[in-house]
Amino acid sequence: MGAPVFSESMNGMTMGFRAGWAAAAAVLCVACAAPAAADGISDGDAGRTALLAGRYDDAVALFTKSIASGSLSPINQAIAFNLRGYAYMQKGQTQAALDDLNLSLKLGETPDARFNRARVLIGQYHYGEAIDDLNRATALGSRAADVFAYRGHAYLYAGKPDLAIKDLDEAIRQQPDYAFAYLTRGHAYLNSGQDDKAIADETRAIALAPKNVEARWLRAYAYRYHKQAPDKALADYSAALAIDPADDASRNSRADAYEALGRWADAQADYAALILGNPAGAFGYWARGRVTLIQGHAAEAAIDLAKAVSLKPADAYDVIWLHLARRQAGVDDTAELQANSAKVDTAVWPGPVVDYFAGKTGAATVLAKAGLGDGKAQAAQVCEVQMFMGQDDLAQDRKAQGVQRLQQAAKVCDPVSREARLVKAELDRNGAPLPRTVAASSAAKAPITTSAASAKPVIRRPAPTLQAQAAPDPLALRGSLK
Repeated sequence: MGAPVFSESMNGMTMGFRAGWAAAAAVLCVACAAPAAADGISDGDAGRTALLAGRYDDAVALFTKSIASGSLSPINQAIAFNLRGYAYMQKGQTQAALDDLNLSLKLGETPDARFNRARVLIGQYHYGEAIDDLNRATALGSRAADVFAYRGHAYLYAGKPDLAIKDLDEAIRQQPDYAFAYLTRGHAYLNSGQDDKAIADETRAIALAPKNVEARWLRAYAYRYHKQAPDKALADYSAALAIDPADDASRNSRADAYEALGRWADAQADYAALILGNPAGAFGYWARGRVTLIQGHAAEAAIDLAKAVSLKPADAYDVIWLHLARRQAGVDDTAELQANSAKVDTAVWPGPVVDYFAGKTGAATVLAKAGLGDGKAQAAQVCEVQMFMGQDDLAQDRKAQGVQRLQQAAKVCDPVSREARLVKAELDRNGAPLPRTVAASSAAKAPITTSAASAKPVIRRPAPTLQAQAAPDPLALRGSLK
């Protein structure tokens, strides 16, 4: 998905630099009297008009002509490079935009160019550098709501939600109907464990921008993983898909919520849609195959899992799940497993599990390797190895040992994870109870930067790039050439 689009964010941006640019315009009017400068300035002003109209190719051509005229003063050159950089940014040509904005700042520092360069840097995930530019924009006198909102966004993705909230508070104070600020502050609240405030902010963002998918996805995340309310999450995921049927992040997350509710057919239908949209991607086949296996249809599951392995042969998880499906279907996959394991890096988790199934290492060794790492990674690895080995035991009629392993897995698996669902399904199928003590969900405390529940990741929504808006941004257009 692209960046959130909020037309209301344009309103507050017209205020912060007005006085500064009015003064600059008065100085620049001295150039108006010079006939030699007329063509360069005329082309520059025409470029600005094209930019405001969203004609970015025309704007780039006119600013290029203006700059090439050789008639612009240094400050007018700085303005022209800034505005051409903005046009490049709107076209998605981020390196060309960055080059122009760097030149603009060398010729004459303005808060506009600092702000625009920060937006490009955010799009390139250089959050620290973006924060530096936005700090400098405020030092140069900018108090615009957008400067605080974008700096808040950069702080959020730099892992500093408290600073993000502070900046976003200011953006909202200035502009109470600023949907992007509510969306971003809600995300920051979510990452700092303030779930009710997060839901309230995302609800406000949805009210202000009903077609924004990101706000619905974030609110659904809070419901699904923090509030353990998959039914409420379903409503948001479905609303997001009604807005954008091609949004894979919402479709995959909805399938995950369906799984949590035991609605396997609905989950499979969503995974089938993922496959239809991306038939060359392994994830949809893996996900559908895993759900099919949970329901006890091993031979059918193996078809999807074999397809996943063919598309992504080095993925250890796909190899493991295919092996488990073959085992449950009663198929001797010794030769297939040996061939598949040769393509996997078994030094990296869960590679040691592949070695175990291929007969290259013993249970004690793989269990010891699962115990390595920090607390969260260790728990996930122990969960997986007990689950995988337990399933293998059951497939080989070692029921008592398999049930014992699955019960051990249930004690450490994150209860909202896909692994936990499979463990529960297998224990139910074998008439065995869950242990009295199960793990607490780690997703309730996990920042939304990676998948919260499983080492085999869900499709993650990327950080908004903020490189494209629906209409020109007045903050960057204050520098009309004079």
